[in-house]
Amino acid sequence: MAEIDTLLAHLSPSFTSQTENIAVEALGYVLNKYAGSREGLDDVVRSGVRNVKPVVKVRTQVSALDGTRPDLVGVDEDGAERVLIEAKFWAELTRRQPHAYLDRLPDDGPAVLLFLAPEERVASLWPKLRSRAQNAGKTLTDIDAERKCVRVDGTQRHMLLVSWTGMLDRMSARTRDEQDADGDIRQLRGLADFAEEGQFRPIRDTREDFGPDSRQMRDIKRIIDAATERGIADGWASRRGLNRTPRSYGYGRYLKLGGHVVWFGIHTGRWERDGETPLWLDCGNERWVPIPLVVDNEFVEYVDVLNGVVSALREFAEAPENRR
Repeated sequence: MAEIDTLLAHLSPSFTSQTENIAVEALGYVLNKYAGSREGLDDVVRSGVRNVKPVVKVRTQVSALDGTRPDLVGVDEDGAERVLIEAKFWAELTRRQPHAYLDRLPDDGPAVLLFLAPEERVASLWPKLRSRAQNAGKTLTDIDAERKCVRVDGTQRHMLLVSWTGMLDRMSARTRDEQDADGDIRQLRGLADFAEEGQFRPIRDTREDFGPDSRQMRDIKRIIDAATERGIADGWASRRGLNRTPRSYGYGRYLKLGGHVVWFGIHTGRWERDGETPLWLDCGNERWVPIPLVVDNEFVEYVDVLNGVVSALREFAEAPENRR
């Protein structure tokens, strides 16, 4: 049976916005119930940082006076917060991640801020984590060129990024002799697989497979709707009296931008011909305006793609020639 067919994975579509919270609670449950799973966590942590004291207990979403609230807090036998865990799928980083969470770590011994992410997100998330930490004044020293792990400011605080698969594999290996552990970890793996398959996947290149039934095409539709809602919330777009109206060449909807009613959507024909972008504005009278997607040679995350589309639409709406 595929991991994605587990009970938690089956229930997750009913609670899509809460998938990460469910995963956090499930991970905390497994880590507290099975000693081997905590040994697996220790293995993962020590793959980047040696001599970290073993985690004996895990607490979920523990707030501190500084306002930080990690998904999971792993404490050692002395009660010190030795490992902070942020369990991510595709949600963006919060405003204070990672720098405020690094500041929360103790410096009386090796301590780690551990991010979990889908395998496909690791490539894009790591440079973003590094950049945010450095922009907050942190000095980062690589521990190992092959591992996504850094020491912070010459202290004993560290930041480490690993995939969900890597974490769950180590937990499975360490709990082989514990009754019921395999079933519980399979449930968690199924939930992680669902989240990885069902959520937005970063875009590497607009020449990827964007067939009519492809996952990437579904994600572009999400961007169209999300950018529309952002414009309405900010007041520079309106869809009052206007509907989603797919055309033969792709999904789209009518909007009022500036003083014009336009159609905003996917035009596969223009995309194949011009190779520029799948997103276009039909302004009437054969006037088509391309809306670029943010891409580069590395994975680009949803929030970056969405912000780029929103910026282009807003620029059109606020251009003097488009106002009435």
